[in-house]
Amino acid sequence: MVSMPAPPRTRQTLVAAALVAAGVIGALLLMREKPAASLGAKRSKLVAASRMQPELGPRPQQAEMISSPQAAEQLWREAPTRSGVDASNSYKNAFVLFDRLSEEEKKMLREPRAEVDEEKAAALFEKIRAIMELLREAAKADYCEWGQAPYSFDTPMPQITKAQDLGKLALWAAAYQFPTDPAAALTALADRAQLGHHLADTLIGVLVQTSFERSAHELLLQHAGSFDPATATQAREILKGSKLDDDLARAFVSEAAMVGAIGKQLAAEREKGGTEMLSMILAPTEHAKDQATAKRLYESISDPVRLAAEVAFIQEYQRALAAALKLPEAEYQAWRQSMEGKLNGDHPLAQMIVPTINSVQPRLQQTRVERTLLSAGLEVMQGGPAQLARYRDPATGQALLYVPTPTGFELRSTYQVKGKPVTMSFSQRK
Repeated sequence: MVSMPAPPRTRQTLVAAALVAAGVIGALLLMREKPAASLGAKRSKLVAASRMQPELGPRPQQAEMISSPQAAEQLWREAPTRSGVDASNSYKNAFVLFDRLSEEEKKMLREPRAEVDEEKAAALFEKIRAIMELLREAAKADYCEWGQAPYSFDTPMPQITKAQDLGKLALWAAAYQFPTDPAAALTALADRAQLGHHLADTLIGVLVQTSFERSAHELLLQHAGSFDPATATQAREILKGSKLDDDLARAFVSEAAMVGAIGKQLAAEREKGGTEMLSMILAPTEHAKDQATAKRLYESISDPVRLAAEVAFIQEYQRALAAALKLPEAEYQAWRQSMEGKLNGDHPLAQMIVPTINSVQPRLQQTRVERTLLSAGLEVMQGGPAQLARYRDPATGQALLYVPTPTGFELRSTYQVKGKPVTMSFSQRK
């Protein structure tokens, strides 16, 4: 049995330094994990999920549950912003269908620790088929436009929390289907991965995407022992198709633009003699180690020339970070130390937020390592330990360690998290 980390909770209200950090602090709060829930082999023990709070704008008033994606499609349909099929229309329809589920059904999806009998699970699966069809439709779309760009620090992102609901639903459906229809289960995971990709136009979205991928790893690992060659190949294709690294660049374009917008808002406010936004950034005294630090921060933000220099530095850092996050661990740490060496008294705002931005990297690196371990393990299960020669640890460039166990084998990375190597255990098919 594998313990699976729960997906993110919700987007937190961003205040103080998080405004200029363009959502990173909120993203890390959003990614804080609850106690892990287990994915059991029986359908009565299903999938861990997250909480959902905000609404995505006005919702159509309709008394009855919508029974088909064709009916739901008419509720949210909007004029496309460019040629092709917009996935957001399908997702918005799916949001409506999810909201129509009963509280008991939502609880079944959100709290899999409680035992659920076969009959109730089967009824729920039938009821969410329409939502799954919408996710399948969205996965085939040409693009996804949420209609919120360009982003600012106070742009609402209700699609993030609502997409978490769809993500946990798809994970639940995949867990339900694995025992009888593994191909359909893998399709559900692939559609879920595409949902994560469609959220990744901000750093918060990328972190949700990361959480989707890691929880999918856990589910695949749990069922790996039952995969035949065709299923194992399909699973490896899903892993190979991860868009996480490519989406980082896209997210940081938005983040850099957001920082620029914040700088302009601050400058405009100061010209008019306003202090609201400035006060929000200076408010949290925990970011100022002493009065001298607080004074430098105030002077930097208040002076138009210094503010422009701060914004430019942070934007440069974010753009460079998008590429640096893809580096092996040693190269990334060298880059980080080099960039942090440029921080000085002229950049008090950057000094405050750069450590927070950097804290994203371990999660992304661990996700890559886990993806590699799982891909290698699936191949070893089909072709034996000799298949490991085709793989290298993405964080260190070293070979993966193969350790036989009574029930199968263990793969270990040389990359460590909290002082321990990242490890995956595989049980051989019986």
